[in-house]
Amino acid sequence: MTTQTLPGLAVLLVSGFLTFGDTQEDRYVGEWRGAYRGKVFVVLKLENKKGLRGSLGSGQIHVGEDGLIDEVGEEAGEPRPLIDVKLVGEKLSFRCKDSDGEIDHYEMKLTGESSAELRLLLVGLPEAVKPFTLKRSK
Repeated sequence: MTTQTLPGLAVLLVSGFLTFGDTQEDRYVGEWRGAYRGKVFVVLKLENKKGLRGSLGSGQIHVGEDGLIDEVGEEAGEPRPLIDVKLVGEKLSFRCKDSDGEIDHYEMKLTGESSAELRLLLVGLPEAVKPFTLKRSK
């Protein structure tokens, strides 16, 4: 019995983060955490069950003039369900009610197999606020 390899296919699979059976949505599945100085300020859980769905638990943060987090006032709290989860191109967008009952809009973009950027899209939020770095933990 001989074994043959397909070099082009191997390169495609390694460079695109996908394996057999995976879909674009599967690349986002898992538990994602954002932390600053050891304090977890956001936990995003995504699953693919006939479409992406999940939950978001967030805390309170302060962002400095440079657009980066400089303090976590409260760590991630109770998870709330995601609303209107959509994958458009390379960006996953969704909405979620915050603790005040307001609906916030987010965009997530993968930056590696287990890393991503999460951007909070709010009217009036300064554009200087940088996306938050997330790491997949599960």
